Amino acid sequence: SSATKHGLGGLERELHATFQASRLPARQKQEHVLVSQIERACEDHTSPGRSFVMNPLVVLGPPGSGKSTVVAAWLAKRRAAEKRLLRQHPSLTPEFQFVHVVGCTRQSLLVRELLNRLVCELVAKFDLVEPRDFSASTLAWKLPGLLEQAGAKGDVLLVIDGLNRLRNDAGEVNLSWLPQAFPPNVRVVVSTCLPHGMRLPDASSMLLDDDPVVL
Repeated sequence: SSATKHGLGGLERELHATFQASRLPARQKQEHVLVSQIERACEDHTSPGRSFVMNPLVVLGPPGSGKSTVVAAWLAKRRAAEKRLLRQHPSLTPEFQFVHVVGCTRQSLLVRELLNRLVCELVAKFDLVEPRDFSASTLAWKLPGLLEQAGAKGDVLLVIDGLNRLRNDAGEVNLSWLPQAFPPNVRVVVSTCLPHGMRLPDASSMLLDDDPVVL
């Protein structure tokens, strides 16, 4: 049922948030340069009255280079800044943030589970019409329209950590579910390696070298 999905979704959301927070070091000696670069890329520089539009931002790097740590550090900084802003301006609407850490659970490795989580959270947060069919193909087809409706109501941030590890039900790497373009007021940040044959849509890339990130 819808209520069951939303209840389990809250638990799943906490799981992903907790797992990502565990990537942060106990003590941060120095902020990695990519943290501020991601921060600047996600800033809204548009004129008043115009919608903010950005290409997906991709943090690329080999396994173990610190992609997850960089993304977690940036998101923690963003949330702290928003918290301060909301204290000063309580009437502002908080940004809707969807975080999916691929690999934090077995189910998290599946595209259909990511789509299920995302669509359920968008529907609940922005009071959208719930799809009748929750198959992966239907959710992928519905996703651009749901994101457009959500972006018209508020700011949306999608974070996918470990995009390259996502698989469809056949066990294949396939990004056909990922929209080729994202609507206004929807920010997308992903971290990934690039397996052979994997191609990304138009995106701004930030490259990590082979040296591990030390914060």
